[in-house]
This record gives sequence, C-alpha cells and structure tokens, in this order.
Amino acid sequence: MRVRVLFAAMVLWAAGGVAASAEIPKWNIVLEDSRLGFTATQLGAPFDGVFRGFEATIAFDPANPNANVADVSIDVSSIDTAQADRDAQVRGAEWFDVSNHPDARFRTTAFRKAGDGWEADAELTIKGVTRTVTLPFELRVEGDRAFMEGTVAIDRRDFNVGTGQWLGPDSAVGNEVIVKVSIVADRI
Repeated sequence: MRVRVLFAAMVLWAAGGVAASAEIPKWNIVLEDSRLGFTATQLGAPFDGVFRGFEATIAFDPANPNANVADVSIDVSSIDTAQADRDAQVRGAEWFDVSNHPDARFRTTAFRKAGDGWEADAELTIKGVTRTVTLPFELRVEGDRAFMEGTVAIDRRDFNVGTGQWLGPDSAVGNEVIVKVSIVADRI
C-alpha cells in the first residue's frame, strides 16, 4: 500500500488542494520506523492489522498551522492481519475491492492545536467513498526528525467496507475500526 502518510506532520502536498509554501518544512516518512495500523473485531474478539504499503510527502510547521498540508495514499492490498485467509477475503469486492479501489486516501483540510496535542481535519476516501474525519495526534520534533502518534475511530459501514452478509446486527465483524498511526519523518 502506498500511503501519502498522514503524518501529524502529515502535511503533504494536497492534490487539488493547497500547495505547501516554500517556507514550510517538507518531510519524508521513514517507512521502516512508521506504522499505519488498525484494530477491529471478529466474533467479538479484537484483532490487529497493518497496511504495509504507504508513502507520503509532508509540509508541516507547528508555528504555521494554516499552511500545513498532508496527503496520504494507502495501498489497501498491502493489508496484513497475520491471517492469510482473512487478508485474502478483505481484498475482495465485499470489503476493500482492491481490483477497483487499490488506494485509500487521507487529505488534510485543516490543522489546529488541541490542548497539548494537535488535530487534523481531513477527507478520508476508502472504496470511492469520502467522509470527513478528525484525527487527534501528538507531535514531537527533535531537530530534523519528527514523531507523530494518532488514533481515530471510524465506522467501516460509512465506506461500504464489509457489505452483503457482513452488514446487519448478526455480522461476525464489528462496525467500529480504530485506526492507529505512528509516523517517523525526517526533514528534507
């Protein structure tokens, strides 16, 4: 999955949106130290997964939140839940439909300080459906390296993920998915 990482410094070039100013620092994701994961439930038991393929370009300056942008593109076929049968099934038409929707996308529309942390408003597109989400996150910058941690809950049904037998009160799969982002990025 390639994800234009939504890094708290998730400030990436927003396609069709705001271009990052020349003064705003740009960041590259350190993929081997970063993680785009989630927790969902099946038969009432939680399970974790990750999207192994994602990338991002980032422009972020904590002192200038109105100029920050992030655009994250995620290769949904890179899903890994540590169970091959489940991974194969969620790539299919009732779930992520990767043959028709190979990427998910997270594009920020606003950043703001929120207490000791940050919030990023964004348009999240999965399986061709776009919804507005707010990602609260913590950001730490140490010299030319930034560390971002964020978590947001989404309802899979809002994106038509898990259709057919996977809808309704008798579904074996829970509706809420907790998305967990942990990004390390280096200033370019």
